Amino acid sequence: MLISGCNDSPANKPKIRFVDIDRVLKESGLAEQKTSHLKAVHESLLLGAEKAKANYNTLSKDKRQQAMAADAQMLNMQWRAEQQTANQLVLKAVKESAENWMKSGDVAAILPMQSALAVAAEGDITTDIAAQLKNKKVVFNELPQMTLKSDTVDVKKEPKKAK
Repeated sequence: MLISGCNDSPANKPKIRFVDIDRVLKESGLAEQKTSHLKAVHESLLLGAEKAKANYNTLSKDKRQQAMAADAQMLNMQWRAEQQTANQLVLKAVKESAENWMKSGDVAAILPMQSALAVAAEGDITTDIAAQLKNKKVVFNELPQMTLKSDTVDVKKEPKKAK
């Protein structure tokens, strides 16, 4: 004789759905938006590097090497930060869409397809999420603006006093 609990019926089991995030990003256009933004960021950073190179000629050899190393490090840090922020903003849009679908779809959880070993076709909501995001425009940060520090400050000049 097999005895089961009151809540063991299939209707009471939590429903879980899965989303192929890479496919959502491609089909919705979010990947293209991110790529376009990062291309503009890269161009902005390259422009900043070119500005910095023009300043190197006025520096001594030692200071030039120091400045080049510091600038390269700063540009690389900025590039990584911009990539990370763009990724976070795009994934935030996917998460918000999934949360909205979850509220209307009566499900307990939506997980990335990449974390599943196998998924039944009815468990895959990738197409639905991609469709919701089709016209979504991600608002990325403004492009970074590079400013140069002047290494040739004349210490004899007194600072202007505030009026």
